[in-house]
Amino acid sequence: MDQSKEAQRVFEALKGYVGPALHVIRRQKGKSRKSLAKILEEKFSWHRENIDIDAIESGDFELTFEKFRHLCLAIRCTAEEVFALAIFYKDSDSGKTTKQEESLERLTAEAQYKIWRRQQRET
Repeated sequence: MDQSKEAQRVFEALKGYVGPALHVIRRQKGKSRKSLAKILEEKFSWHRENIDIDAIESGDFELTFEKFRHLCLAIRCTAEEVFALAIFYKDSDSGKTTKQEESLERLTAEAQYKIWRRQQRET
C-alpha cells in the first residue's frame, strides 16, 4: 500500500481526533488562526467564507483528507505528527489501548521511520 493511501486510512480512523491535534500543533508552531486562514486562502484557494479554523480544530467541521493535507502544509507539520497526537487523544478518551490503536501506533511509527530514512538519503 502506498504512503498516501496508508495516510488516508489512518486519517479516516482518527478523524474525530485530528482537529484537536491540529489545534495544538498550530499553537506550537506559533501560527494564529488568522495567518492560517490567509495561507489556506492564498496558497490552496480555500474560499474565505468556508474557512472556520475554530470548527476545524474542535472537530465540528467535516474535514476531507485533501483539506487535512492542506492544513498540514500550511502549518508546516507532517501528517505523522498530527496522527501521533490524535492517537494520544484517542487513547486518553477511551482510557485504554485497543488492538486497532496499537496497530495505528505501529503504522505511524513505521511511517515516521520511512520519512526519516528518506530525509537521510536526500541530505
